[in-house]
Amino acid sequence: MEVNASCQDTSYSSECADCPPYTILLDGSGTMDLDGDVLSFSWEEATGGLQIVTPNAAVTSAIVSSQAVSTTLNFEVSLEVSDCEQSDSDLTSVTYSCVSN
Repeated sequence: MEVNASCQDTSYSSECADCPPYTILLDGSGTMDLDGDVLSFSWEEATGGLQIVTPNAAVTSAIVSSQAVSTTLNFEVSLEVSDCEQSDSDLTSVTYSCVSN
């Protein structure tokens, strides 16, 4: 994923606008329980760099706050799914890059 920011030359330096906040879709809706039990979901990101909007929903979004140009951030997002008896989790990597045009 790349997000572009605009840069403008001013005198001898460049002034670049920060990349605006960016929303990432997190989707665990393909999860199913063979017994038909009701499932609960728990999304987490350990560094706190992503704001997970609804951490207990099957489908939610995560927001990367406004970042300076030339910033690359890596996040590890985990999803734990539970029924009344068992739970399982999965981990995915998200890379966010803010680059100038």
